Amino acid sequence: MSTQHPYAVWLDLAFDQTDAARANEALAFHRDAREELGLLTRSYEVVVPDPAPPLRAFLDQAVTRFSRHLEALHVSPKGAEGVFLSVFVADRLYFIGSRETLALYGSLRSKDPPAGLLPG
Repeated sequence: MSTQHPYAVWLDLAFDQTDAARANEALAFHRDAREELGLLTRSYEVVVPDPAPPLRAFLDQAVTRFSRHLEALHVSPKGAEGVFLSVFVADRLYFIGSRETLALYGSLRSKDPPAGLLPG
């Protein structure tokens, strides 16, 4: 999917992707599909800057904000099956499940010291 991007390990978890110009149509499609399954449906939008910071540092901020968003909705991350991240990278939009993102972030955190303790 995204093997050229430094965030490929995350972007390759996407269940769909499209041109960013089709964002509204694609977001509506994925929200409607989850609502039909009876799931609490939310899309949390994330924009990856160019140049992209290291993935771990980016996810430290994005996951913190995302977790606060879920808390405000009174939704547990474990119960967020219908919640997904809409990740804008240049002219592409990637749809990544919240569970997949949180699992990857947990894996990255277990392998590295906290981002604030990394050199540089």
